[in-house]
Amino acid sequence: MQSDIVSPAYVGFYHIPPSWFSEVPSEDLCHRGKFEELFKVLYEGDLDSGLRYRVRRDGFIWFDCNQWDLGTYTIIPGFAHEPGSKIPKEVIEAEQLAEKRSHNRSMLLNAYQLCLNSAHSFIRKRSTGLGAPVLSTHLVHLTDFSNPKTLLYASNNDPYCAFVNNAVRLVAERNEVAVKSRRLVEHDVIEYSFSLLDQILRSANKSALKITEMLYWSHHRYSENAFSDSLIL
Repeated sequence: MQSDIVSPAYVGFYHIPPSWFSEVPSEDLCHRGKFEELFKVLYEGDLDSGLRYRVRRDGFIWFDCNQWDLGTYTIIPGFAHEPGSKIPKEVIEAEQLAEKRSHNRSMLLNAYQLCLNSAHSFIRKRSTGLGAPVLSTHLVHLTDFSNPKTLLYASNNDPYCAFVNNAVRLVAERNEVAVKSRRLVEHDVIEYSFSLLDQILRSANKSALKITEMLYWSHHRYSENAFSDSLIL
């Protein structure tokens, strides 16, 4: 009998375009500061839904969904598969549940991106483009809530993943052009974005999160001139 498999409830994404969050590192920090300071967690908190979140200076944002019923961890019973044998019903059901919860976590990230976009408008009165969509292959693999030293993806050959890893590398190498070209996402914008997300998750409308993600995708498709794909019926 094989050991049970745990589908973890930690999920994160890297903000595109690359940006500084909460504060821009000083010139001294960029040139001579410790590696840990460049990738320091500058904002974190809890939502009423049970979600915990962390925001790193360089734009990595991740969530602990263990206490969020829709996206919590899933235990998949161990099963020693043999050719011709039937997969137990409880294994199939657990795998389906794990996939559903994984989808909910991915939906959470894109809904949050719309919250962040709205926060730019409400707090700073600025118009910004939406962050790049987070697909299942773009989720950073996390096994706990600690600050990861490297961002691991299902495939580092994916163009999105390769771009993110290069952005992280340029910061680590103190590349002056890359460091100075990043815009700042201010502390008050970050704070308000999570407040919006909290309101959505506490909404009496159980479809609020899904509707928010649909609006995100509609906005994204429209910005790509895919007008027919941006319609929501």
